[in-house]
Amino acid sequence: MSARETTNAAPNETKTMEFADPIHYPTLAKYGFPTDSQEEINALMRDLWKLQESEDNNVKPFSFIHSNNRLGMLLPIPRASSQLLFKCALKKNNFISHMLDFIVKGSECTKNDVAEWLLSYLADEFEEEFMSMAILNGVVVSPKIMNAETVAAMCQEANINVSCLRSILRYFHHVFGCRLAVPEKQVRLLGDNTIQPECGHYINEERKWIDFWFKPVAKLLKHEVNSVLSHYDFIHLKHVDLVIGGDHGKGRFHMVKQLLLCYEDESNPTKDFVIQHGQIESTKDSLEVLKKPIGFPIAESMA
Repeated sequence: MSARETTNAAPNETKTMEFADPIHYPTLAKYGFPTDSQEEINALMRDLWKLQESEDNNVKPFSFIHSNNRLGMLLPIPRASSQLLFKCALKKNNFISHMLDFIVKGSECTKNDVAEWLLSYLADEFEEEFMSMAILNGVVVSPKIMNAETVAAMCQEANINVSCLRSILRYFHHVFGCRLAVPEKQVRLLGDNTIQPECGHYINEERKWIDFWFKPVAKLLKHEVNSVLSHYDFIHLKHVDLVIGGDHGKGRFHMVKQLLLCYEDESNPTKDFVIQHGQIESTKDSLEVLKKPIGFPIAESMA
């Protein structure tokens, strides 16, 4: 338990101060430091901050040793209300460089390794912002790879065959140095009788380009019944359930449908078919994102 001391702060008024527990905070307890006063804690932190100030008023990282002999560090992080102020603060007190140096210290990795880890994290957490800033800074960044459905829709709208597509993608790969679409084999697997997706884009409230595609549910359902199911699947069929839903992951929203064939004989297992029929290239997951590009068209396609 921490020690408590009662003092007379004013007539008819008693103030109780709680001091540091010597078991958990031996140093604070040694000097009789109160732990229930935010004002006293702020004063202590200001003194530690002042202790780390250099001659040019820059605050250096505060290094210390944990009780388990592991190195620790308190890193001053500046606040900024604009990108310009952020750059100025970063130039004055490069806390990111200090952070990389601290992680590298005592390990086998290099500062470049840690920088790659940090960039990889930012690219995963803020994918669209990462891509936008890379392009603005003149870095050639490969866009998201087109899936097989989008490639097939592009070929159909542009009236080009697979041979022409192969030539176009070869030139793109030469210029950009990376693959812009899935392998040709995946496009061929769709077959000539596949339902071509309807593709498009829209600009969201943050003025970012959002690509999407979807397949009309009624047409897709008819296609699946004719191409995947046989007349044996309809023997002793009790009812058919159609479930439409979606999920968000890896920076995009996936729309899928599940067709369930339920039979009169309970020993006959229910057959189900899950097929993706839409996709939105958006890092945000909200109802508005779903409604605007494909929500209403998909609802109309089911009528």
